Amino acid sequence: MPEASNSLSFWHRRYQHQAGWTAPLRAHAYTLAALSAASRILEVGSGTGVVSADLQARTSGKVFGADIEPASTRFAARASPGPSYTVSDGAHLPFAASSFEIVA
Repeated sequence: MPEASNSLSFWHRRYQHQAGWTAPLRAHAYTLAALSAASRILEVGSGTGVVSADLQARTSGKVFGADIEPASTRFAARASPGPSYTVSDGAHLPFAASSFEIVA
């Protein structure tokens, strides 16, 4: 039986596939932003953690993901345990101003 399209596992695989399409563009943006030298990076709208995990793999800094959906945030923490995830509205983040060198 096919997996339901509303399952987070289904969407996580879909996001991984889509991230493949933008990998060269993101790699270029990471270079321009000096990602490898950043100590704190925030991804707003981190969903299931696909891009947060990619960010973490490319830096020795600490990556944080913020997403408004609790279930996606819990999934991300299990699927990609390197970054730290928080449930938060992107318009009202629980971080002090200037807490991050890069915000994606």
